[in-house]
Amino acid sequence: MNKTWIIVADACRARILSTIGSTDINEVTDLVHGENHLLDQQRVSDKPGHNAGPDGSRHEVENRRGQNDAAMFAKEIANFLVEKFDDKSFQQLALVCEPKMLGHMRQQLPDRLKKQVSAEVDRDLVRSTAAEIRQHLPLHM
Repeated sequence: MNKTWIIVADACRARILSTIGSTDINEVTDLVHGENHLLDQQRVSDKPGHNAGPDGSRHEVENRRGQNDAAMFAKEIANFLVEKFDDKSFQQLALVCEPKMLGHMRQQLPDRLKKQVSAEVDRDLVRSTAAEIRQHLPLHM
């Protein structure tokens, strides 16, 4: 049977779980994106700025820092997965990610790993137990 790695991620943390067939799920490793754990006050640019329009109205300038941090973390996860796939640590992937993070993961995974994705779940389950995560995955895993 193929070993499947289940990537359970949000913008700050990625839990890598492993299963073979429908057996138990085991934790492989836990990846943490350090900068996303900083308190807002500790970031260089912690709040969106304001901009005045031509008519004098003011509006917030969207802060993309959090989105960029999540995309960078997705790239780190993808690089880790490529290395482990090349080492034959797993044959299939399942992505269980917070919806925005799932989008970042789809963008960052190279084509050869996208072909190994057997399931996607767009839910934030990073703090869930392995049993709770298993309930959201297809039975064939």
